[in-house]
Amino acid sequence: MKYALLSVTDKTGLYEFAHKLRELGYSLLATSGTTHYLRDKGIDVNELSKFTGYTELLHGKVKSLHPKVFAAILASADELTQLDTPPIDLVVVNLYKFEANPSPDNIDIGGVALIRAAAKNYPRVTVIVDPQDYDWIADKLATNSLTIDDRRMLAHKAFRYTTWYDGMIASYFDPNFKPLLLYKHQTLRYGENPHQPATWYKIVDTKGFALHKIHKLQGKDLSFNNLLDIDTAIRVIKWFANPTAVTIKHTTVAALASGTTIEEAFDLTYKGDPMSIFGGILGFNRPVTKQLAERLTSIFIEVVVAPEFTDTALTVLGKKKKLILIKLPADELPDFEYRTVTGGVLVQTMDRFDTEGWQVVGKYEPTESELAAAKFAFQVVQFVKSNAIVLATPNMTVGIGGGQPSRVWAAELAIKNRDRFNLTHLHPVALASDGFLPFPDTVELAAQAGIDVIVEPGGSIRDPEVIATANRYKIPIIFTHKRHFRH
Repeated sequence: MKYALLSVTDKTGLYEFAHKLRELGYSLLATSGTTHYLRDKGIDVNELSKFTGYTELLHGKVKSLHPKVFAAILASADELTQLDTPPIDLVVVNLYKFEANPSPDNIDIGGVALIRAAAKNYPRVTVIVDPQDYDWIADKLATNSLTIDDRRMLAHKAFRYTTWYDGMIASYFDPNFKPLLLYKHQTLRYGENPHQPATWYKIVDTKGFALHKIHKLQGKDLSFNNLLDIDTAIRVIKWFANPTAVTIKHTTVAALASGTTIEEAFDLTYKGDPMSIFGGILGFNRPVTKQLAERLTSIFIEVVVAPEFTDTALTVLGKKKKLILIKLPADELPDFEYRTVTGGVLVQTMDRFDTEGWQVVGKYEPTESELAAAKFAFQVVQFVKSNAIVLATPNMTVGIGGGQPSRVWAAELAIKNRDRFNLTHLHPVALASDGFLPFPDTVELAAQAGIDVIVEPGGSIRDPEVIATANRYKIPIIFTHKRHFRH
């Protein structure tokens, strides 16, 4: 007779799995709550207290902590003859939901001990902590094909689970303790440069979107730099509601536009900067169609990122064998982001765009279309490396200057890029700054360049001079009272 011990808080899929185990000849043992659940559904199961000969104590706090149980789990194949009890071959456990109700009363003791014992003895015992594993394990048990490598993998998963669980508890007792579990996802060809070995690790149990959840549909292997650019493209396009296209070059926005269709958005993005797109990464927040794919085949790009690709688009793009196509999951971006420094990790909430608290501070009110341009420009500027200046109409960037040590240099670069691509005829154009304008010189440049509206955080000791200069040139100026630095 084969014995399986079941003690779970999460009952997802449990009835179906227990039913399959019974069909496979397993005798089922379970703690009281799991026993009642299965019996109510017609599954024949023996309560663990009958197996041990002892009833549960302290209102269920002590139920599985018994030598007979742990001897039945920990005995090796050579020690089975020493047992005066049948061995337990399979242990199915998941723990109290501490994360849902953090308190000492909700700390699981017996469940963790069962998991560790079963995982330690993986050469003989199968341990299961994840309901998503029920089906494939049942299939392997039915064909007697569950291998020791399978059990070793399940043991690793079990210890990972208890590590995460203990980490939550440790963080409860001291909120300054933040466990970060990393798991090797992929060895990369190299790092930022060919002489730098590199590895991609994923953060275990990430909630929401994570980069390792993307689906590569075709193309060469992802590089370190590809991943950084893909990550930037995803962060950008997930914040825009209308059909939007973005060109990313070296983790910064080179051009971005929204349109009534994704094809129009791409055409406007290309128009906004037809040079940087060469060898760059394109991100879309709508499916790539055949019509869009045909446009993309005429230029050299490294990666295309989108939520979906139509079958006809994949046929067209499939002719470019090295082109990397990335399909995105629908998950929302997480609430927090991590940045590494030497020997440490920085954690912050995600930067989010809104117009709450915006204030027209000059004499002149922006028109409706000028305000739309200001909103679009300021939404884009949060994704450009500081110091950053973005020039934009209500739906496309026309000049971007980023990563400059001086804000006025960033403005000069943005204006130069607009002029380089012959976009001076487009109006209204907003100038957005990711930080306050420390001097009126940027306003002077804006006036000379024919800028229609300025949007910036405000907060400089020279704000009155900046506002006065904008008034002198009759340029509406808006303070957002929120900056968007990106380092």
